[in-house]
Amino acid sequence: KIIGKIGDGGGAADRAGDQELRARLVEIGDDAVPGLSRVGLKYPAGFADKRAILCQALGDIGHPDAVPALIGTLRDPVVSVAAWACDALTRINDDRALPALQRYHQRLLSLSARGGIPPSAGSPEALVALAAGACYRFGDDRVESDLVGLLLSNDVTARGIALGHLKRRYGAELELDPESSADMRRRAVERWQAGRR
Repeated sequence: KIIGKIGDGGGAADRAGDQELRARLVEIGDDAVPGLSRVGLKYPAGFADKRAILCQALGDIGHPDAVPALIGTLRDPVVSVAAWACDALTRINDDRALPALQRYHQRLLSLSARGGIPPSAGSPEALVALAAGACYRFGDDRVESDLVGLLLSNDVTARGIALGHLKRRYGAELELDPESSADMRRRAVERWQAGRR
């Protein structure tokens, strides 16, 4: 019943109600995972808001049984839904998701290069940072250069995501303020890279 009610309205009050329903699902916890995975994420294209909220709930619950359904949702035709699936998989922290996350990352790079990420999905650079960070977290070191490049992005959200993932690995070695000017960030990255040689 809760799944059915989520995402049905379009107003601000409806969205607030959706978050209350999401919180109820999270309270149910692990017992909600089968319904969310087998029923909720199978709703058709017109229910993108519902699928996105259900991905958020699965990430909040954090149960590994949700991983296969979330992996499937990375292929969702609605980019914002796939992004929430990526976020949930990162929070569940199950490395079975790595091959699917690598494909999702490549999909985003391709979409971004063609200008195919709709504005409603969010910043293309932030979405790419989220996907690259997820791959990096699960051991794909090939994306490290992508994350380093994103430290120089004009998008503050992308910079913050990239910095968070790099700091998780390198800690205080990487001293960079994501809010600083482009020149200051560039110099900080150059100092850090020179220190690693």
